[in-house]
Amino acid sequence: MRKGKLFTGKAWKRMVRILSCIVVFCTTYALILPAITQEAQAYCGNMEHKHTEQCYKEIESCGREEHEHGEDCYDADGNLTCTLEEHTHSDECYRELLECTEEEHTHSLECFSDPEADKETEEDWKKTLPDEEALKDKSDTEKVLMIAESQKGYKESEKNYVVENETEKCETLIK
Repeated sequence: MRKGKLFTGKAWKRMVRILSCIVVFCTTYALILPAITQEAQAYCGNMEHKHTEQCYKEIESCGREEHEHGEDCYDADGNLTCTLEEHTHSDECYRELLECTEEEHTHSLECFSDPEADKETEEDWKKTLPDEEALKDKSDTEKVLMIAESQKGYKESEKNYVVENETEKCETLIK
């Protein structure tokens, strides 16, 4: 091995293979991510929609008639006899009118929360607690431990949640 060389031929090939695998994995994930997002069902009741050029119509808005003085606007002496104002429509005479009846909406994390999923009633969760007979003659510490153990394995709903901010779920909805 020569001095000053960082990698040998085999080490260099191994490094290139590892980096290639990382690039392939990241590229595949980046390509699959939009498909995963589109598969999720939104429960907000709105269709995702952004206003595009097709949603707008260009209309004339200056309210003035386009007119250019011609020969018939002058008398034989060259005096202007026309009562119309000379006007040519320019960009300032037009504006975009929103014709689209759909509401503009972009799905957020909140749209994917299913308020009907994994609902529990008071009766459901009371069934998991120790009954009065089991708690009888126990100290407060033992009662707390028994109740805590009855909740072991409980998991919050993955589908029914409240959004605290744009990106974080804060709690499960239980109704």
